[in-house]
Amino acid sequence: MAPNLLGGLSLIADDLSAAVAVAAPMSVFFTADTHFGDHRTINISRRPFTNTADMTKALVERWNAVVGANDVVWHLGDVARRPADVAALLARLNGTKNLLRGNNDPDATLASDGWDSVGDYAEITLEGRQLVLCHYPFRSWNGQHRGAINLHGHSHGRLKPMLRQFDVGVDAHDFAPVQARQSAAKPLTLLCPYSAGAVLAAVTLRAARACSRAKSPTPRSVPHSRSQWRKYRP
Repeated sequence: MAPNLLGGLSLIADDLSAAVAVAAPMSVFFTADTHFGDHRTINISRRPFTNTADMTKALVERWNAVVGANDVVWHLGDVARRPADVAALLARLNGTKNLLRGNNDPDATLASDGWDSVGDYAEITLEGRQLVLCHYPFRSWNGQHRGAINLHGHSHGRLKPMLRQFDVGVDAHDFAPVQARQSAAKPLTLLCPYSAGAVLAAVTLRAARACSRAKSPTPRSVPHSRSQWRKYRP
């Protein structure tokens, strides 16, 4: 486990090069599925852009409209069509950028200059709230019944979410990163600052503790013999 960083941010991750450390003040953002330069995504996801140049311009402008130079961004995969373009794109984008690989991210994308860390999966704790990060949405995840939140991409806003699971991909959030905000007066809140601060989720620790105390239903025993199967009615 990495040491505690700046206001309660700690890090547990596979194959990450270094813990995130930037000068305060900072905010933490999440995004996914930018697909810079990929004309196929405009058609498949019905994005409102006439060409990839317009899409890239909008994605860069909206990213920089909400992310500052000292902020931290977790990109949950599917960065760009051409790995050769990634370094130049990252140079145009504000913040300290961390990548969790998506299915459209070859090794060359991970090797591009501009990433502070790269990996496939990460767990971070932000002001006492565990966040489980991956490109793919999970059916279950570590700490799920203790209030942990699963943030993901991949589904382009088309997947019905589970409790405490959120798609942070750009298609679901006006093509801008999502911010995790915490204050002494309010619980951890996920919001889209580009959309006039639209709140996606406000999660209280009290609700998490109540969930962790809840008893799981006792499962019915599964029959093992042929005679038991005849009598078994699920």
